[in-house]
Amino acid sequence: MKNIVLTRRLDKLGRITIPANLRKSLNINDSEELEIITGANNIIIRKQINPDIFGNIDDDNNYFEYYGNRISKKSIIELSKIAGLM
Repeated sequence: MKNIVLTRRLDKLGRITIPANLRKSLNINDSEELEIITGANNIIIRKQINPDIFGNIDDDNNYFEYYGNRISKKSIIELSKIAGLM
């Protein structure tokens, strides 16, 4: 994805608005949690990275719920290889 630079003004409560087209292109949904990271004179806002129960991180659409646990397709493939199923 090409880098985009936006200028936004804070409202009286210190909030900014992320434009709808940018949220859509980054697949950010309503009420989704975002990480806010501060550094030397900067603030980074990004989608929260949620690894599965095995610590793997995959694309958002590659996760499954199994008995209340989040498991990535990547973990399923790795476990299948370990079990000799692939």
